[in-house]
Amino acid sequence: MGVALLDPSTESLKTSLAGESGSGVPSVAAGRPKQFTQSDVLKVLVLMTDGENTQQWDLYDHYKDNLPFVWANQNNANDLVSGWNLAKTTIQTTGSSGAIITTATTIPTNSIMPTTYSLTIPNGTEADARLSDICAAARTQGVVIYTVAFKAPSAGRSALRDCASSPSHYFDVNGTDISSAFSAIASDIRALKLKQ
Repeated sequence: MGVALLDPSTESLKTSLAGESGSGVPSVAAGRPKQFTQSDVLKVLVLMTDGENTQQWDLYDHYKDNLPFVWANQNNANDLVSGWNLAKTTIQTTGSSGAIITTATTIPTNSIMPTTYSLTIPNGTEADARLSDICAAARTQGVVIYTVAFKAPSAGRSALRDCASSPSHYFDVNGTDISSAFSAIASDIRALKLKQ
Protein backbone atom coordinates (compact mmCIF):
# COMPACT_ATOMS: atom_id res chain seq x y z
CA MET A 1 0.00 0.00 0.00
CA GLY A 2 1.20 3.54 -0.76
CA VAL A 3 1.28 4.48 2.91
CA ALA A 4 4.81 3.01 3.10
CA LEU A 5 5.94 5.83 0.82
CA LEU A 6 4.92 8.30 3.55
CA ASP A 7 6.93 6.55 6.28
CA PRO A 8 9.91 8.66 7.40
CA SER A 9 11.97 5.50 8.00
CA THR A 10 12.35 5.24 4.20
CA GLU A 11 13.94 8.70 3.88
CA SER A 12 17.56 7.54 3.73
CA LEU A 13 16.77 4.95 1.06
CA LYS A 14 14.87 7.46 -1.08
CA THR A 15 17.60 10.06 -0.66
CA SER A 16 20.25 7.56 -1.76
CA LEU A 17 18.22 6.75 -4.90
CA ALA A 18 17.05 10.29 -5.70
CA GLY A 19 18.29 11.42 -9.08
CA GLU A 20 20.28 8.23 -9.70
CA SER A 21 20.13 7.04 -13.30
CA GLY A 22 17.67 4.19 -13.68
CA SER A 23 16.33 4.42 -10.12
CA GLY A 24 13.02 5.98 -11.11
CA VAL A 25 13.27 8.25 -8.07
CA PRO A 26 13.32 11.96 -9.01
CA SER A 27 15.91 14.19 -7.34
CA VAL A 28 13.11 16.18 -5.69
CA ALA A 29 12.48 13.11 -3.46
CA ALA A 30 15.78 13.61 -1.62
CA GLY A 31 15.16 14.29 2.06
CA ARG A 32 11.63 12.90 1.93
CA PRO A 33 9.34 11.78 3.42
CA LYS A 34 9.39 14.19 6.32
CA GLN A 35 8.63 13.20 9.91
CA PHE A 36 5.01 12.57 10.85
CA THR A 37 5.33 15.17 13.61
CA GLN A 38 6.64 17.99 11.43
CA SER A 39 4.06 20.78 11.79
CA ASP A 40 4.32 22.17 8.25
CA VAL A 41 3.83 18.79 6.55
CA LEU A 42 0.51 17.29 5.53
CA LYS A 43 0.54 13.62 4.58
CA VAL A 44 -2.38 12.50 2.44
CA LEU A 45 -3.22 9.10 0.98
CA VAL A 46 -5.87 8.60 -1.69
CA LEU A 47 -6.90 4.97 -2.09
CA MET A 48 -9.21 3.88 -4.89
CA THR A 49 -10.63 0.55 -5.98
CA ASP A 50 -13.19 -0.87 -8.34
CA GLY A 51 -13.00 -4.27 -6.66
CA GLU A 52 -12.62 -5.99 -3.33
CA ASN A 53 -10.01 -7.96 -1.45
CA THR A 54 -10.12 -11.62 -2.42
CA GLN A 55 -7.98 -14.70 -2.03
CA GLN A 56 -4.33 -13.96 -2.72
CA TRP A 57 -0.99 -15.72 -2.50
CA ASP A 58 1.30 -14.58 0.27
CA LEU A 59 4.50 -15.80 1.91
CA TYR A 60 4.43 -17.20 5.40
CA ASP A 61 5.80 -14.65 7.86
CA HIS A 62 9.16 -16.44 8.20
CA TYR A 63 9.91 -15.95 4.52
CA LYS A 64 9.11 -12.22 4.62
CA ASP A 65 11.96 -11.39 7.02
CA ASN A 66 14.43 -14.26 6.63
CA LEU A 67 16.38 -16.03 3.95
CA PRO A 68 14.71 -18.88 2.09
CA PHE A 69 15.49 -22.41 3.22
CA VAL A 70 17.74 -23.47 0.37
CA TRP A 71 20.93 -24.76 1.94
CA ALA A 72 23.84 -26.10 -0.04
CA ASN A 73 26.96 -27.99 0.90
CA GLN A 74 29.79 -25.58 0.18
CA ASN A 75 32.00 -28.46 -1.01
CA ASN A 76 29.62 -29.40 -3.87
CA ALA A 77 28.23 -25.99 -4.91
CA ASN A 78 28.51 -26.74 -8.64
CA ASP A 79 26.52 -29.99 -8.75
CA LEU A 80 23.43 -29.67 -10.94
CA VAL A 81 19.94 -30.77 -10.01
CA SER A 82 18.63 -32.50 -13.12
CA GLY A 83 15.65 -30.76 -14.73
CA TRP A 84 15.57 -27.87 -12.26
CA ASN A 85 14.94 -24.36 -13.62
CA LEU A 86 18.16 -22.70 -12.51
CA ALA A 87 17.62 -19.17 -13.83
CA LYS A 88 18.73 -16.67 -11.21
CA THR A 89 18.18 -18.96 -8.26
CA THR A 90 19.34 -17.55 -4.96
CA ILE A 91 20.90 -20.08 -2.65
CA GLN A 92 22.31 -19.93 0.84
CA THR A 93 25.32 -22.10 1.55
CA THR A 94 26.99 -22.95 4.82
CA GLY A 95 30.59 -23.73 5.45
CA SER A 96 33.58 -22.70 7.51
CA SER A 97 32.93 -19.01 6.82
CA GLY A 98 29.25 -19.18 7.83
CA ALA A 99 26.31 -18.38 5.59
CA ILE A 100 27.06 -17.14 2.09
CA ILE A 101 24.34 -15.70 -0.12
CA THR A 102 24.85 -16.02 -3.82
CA THR A 103 22.86 -15.87 -6.99
CA ALA A 104 23.77 -18.99 -8.88
CA THR A 105 22.83 -20.87 -11.99
CA THR A 106 23.32 -24.20 -10.24
CA ILE A 107 21.85 -25.81 -7.15
CA PRO A 108 23.76 -28.63 -5.50
CA THR A 109 22.20 -32.09 -5.49
CA ASN A 110 22.62 -32.33 -1.73
CA SER A 111 20.77 -29.08 -1.04
CA ILE A 112 17.62 -29.19 1.01
CA MET A 113 14.62 -27.30 -0.29
CA PRO A 114 11.51 -28.12 1.78
CA THR A 115 8.69 -26.34 0.00
CA THR A 116 9.28 -23.50 -2.40
CA TYR A 117 8.66 -20.48 -0.17
CA SER A 118 5.71 -22.20 1.55
CA LEU A 119 2.85 -20.01 0.42
CA THR A 120 -0.27 -19.25 2.39
CA ILE A 121 -3.54 -18.03 0.90
CA PRO A 122 -5.22 -15.26 2.92
CA ASN A 123 -8.86 -14.75 2.05
CA GLY A 124 -10.72 -11.48 1.53
CA THR A 125 -11.66 -11.15 5.20
CA GLU A 126 -8.01 -11.49 6.26
CA ALA A 127 -6.93 -9.00 3.60
CA ASP A 128 -9.62 -6.55 4.77
CA ALA A 129 -8.32 -6.88 8.34
CA ARG A 130 -4.76 -6.16 7.15
CA LEU A 131 -5.97 -3.10 5.24
CA SER A 132 -7.87 -1.91 8.30
CA ASP A 133 -4.75 -2.26 10.48
CA ILE A 134 -2.59 -0.38 7.96
CA CYS A 135 -5.13 2.44 7.67
CA ALA A 136 -5.54 2.69 11.45
CA ALA A 137 -1.77 2.92 11.93
CA ALA A 138 -1.53 5.63 9.26
CA ARG A 139 -4.39 7.63 10.77
CA THR A 140 -2.71 7.37 14.19
CA GLN A 141 0.36 9.05 12.63
CA GLY A 142 -1.83 11.88 11.31
CA VAL A 143 -2.08 10.71 7.70
CA VAL A 144 -5.32 11.95 6.11
CA ILE A 145 -6.88 9.10 4.13
CA TYR A 146 -9.39 9.62 1.34
CA THR A 147 -10.94 6.57 -0.29
CA VAL A 148 -12.82 6.26 -3.56
CA ALA A 149 -14.97 3.21 -4.34
CA PHE A 150 -15.54 3.30 -8.09
CA LYS A 151 -18.33 0.88 -9.00
CA ALA A 152 -16.97 -1.36 -6.25
CA PRO A 153 -18.88 -4.34 -4.85
CA SER A 154 -20.22 -4.22 -1.30
CA ALA A 155 -17.12 -5.73 0.37
CA GLY A 156 -14.82 -3.27 -1.42
CA ARG A 157 -16.99 -0.32 -0.39
CA SER A 158 -17.03 -1.54 3.22
CA ALA A 159 -13.23 -1.92 3.34
CA LEU A 160 -12.70 1.60 1.95
CA ARG A 161 -15.32 3.11 4.25
CA ASP A 162 -13.43 1.58 7.19
CA CYS A 163 -10.09 2.87 5.91
CA ALA A 164 -11.09 6.50 5.32
CA SER A 165 -10.24 9.15 7.92
CA SER A 166 -13.95 9.90 8.39
CA PRO A 167 -17.24 9.31 6.55
CA SER A 168 -16.68 12.59 4.66
CA HIS A 169 -13.34 11.23 3.37
CA TYR A 170 -15.09 8.28 1.68
CA PHE A 171 -16.53 8.56 -1.83
CA ASP A 172 -18.80 5.95 -3.44
CA VAL A 173 -18.96 6.87 -7.14
CA ASN A 174 -20.13 5.59 -10.51
CA GLY A 175 -19.37 6.79 -14.02
CA THR A 176 -18.40 10.43 -14.40
CA ASP A 177 -19.01 11.05 -10.66
CA ILE A 178 -15.39 10.04 -10.21
CA SER A 179 -14.27 13.43 -11.55
CA SER A 180 -16.39 15.21 -8.95
CA ALA A 181 -14.94 13.02 -6.18
CA PHE A 182 -11.35 13.85 -7.10
CA SER A 183 -12.20 17.55 -7.43
CA ALA A 184 -13.72 17.48 -3.93
CA ILE A 185 -10.63 15.71 -2.57
CA ALA A 186 -8.30 18.28 -4.20
CA SER A 187 -10.36 21.16 -2.78
CA ASP A 188 -10.35 19.61 0.67
CA ILE A 189 -6.56 19.08 0.59
CA ARG A 190 -6.03 22.72 -0.45
CA ALA A 191 -8.25 23.84 2.45
CA LEU A 192 -6.33 21.62 4.89
CA LYS A 193 -3.00 23.04 3.71
CA LEU A 194 -4.27 26.60 4.27
CA LYS A 195 -5.28 25.73 7.86
CA GLN A 196 -1.75 24.60 8.61
